[in-house]
Amino acid sequence: IGTVNSTALISDADGDLRDIPRGYGNFAITQSTYSAAITDIGNHLLLVSSDQTVVIPSTANAVFAIGDIFTIVNSGASANSTTNISSNMTSMFRSGEASATATIAIATNGVASVLFVSASHAFVTGNVS
Repeated sequence: IGTVNSTALISDADGDLRDIPRGYGNFAITQSTYSAAITDIGNHLLLVSSDQTVVIPSTANAVFAIGDIFTIVNSGASANSTTNISSNMTSMFRSGEASATATIAIATNGVASVLFVSASHAFVTGNVS
């Protein structure tokens, strides 16, 4: 069994193990509204205040590609705060749901991952409602 990429043939035998890539960084977000960017791919965005929103911009402003992912960690929110992922994209879905939504709440002390399946479609999974 082999996988071809742009530089080499990678061949694995059954039972071989591979390292899972780690995120590039953990960035503390202090703004009340933060616009996600291509530079956030692979990163952990650490929300440290109450009532924060991470905005996924429309494809006119930033183009995310298939397989791009970043994680949002809601660490500084109190039980009564509102912390959200908001989208200006064509379609953002809570994982497992049929209808697109423009806003997804992140639970207190929750973790949410945003996975792009195209430049205009993303799935959000984790501690979300």
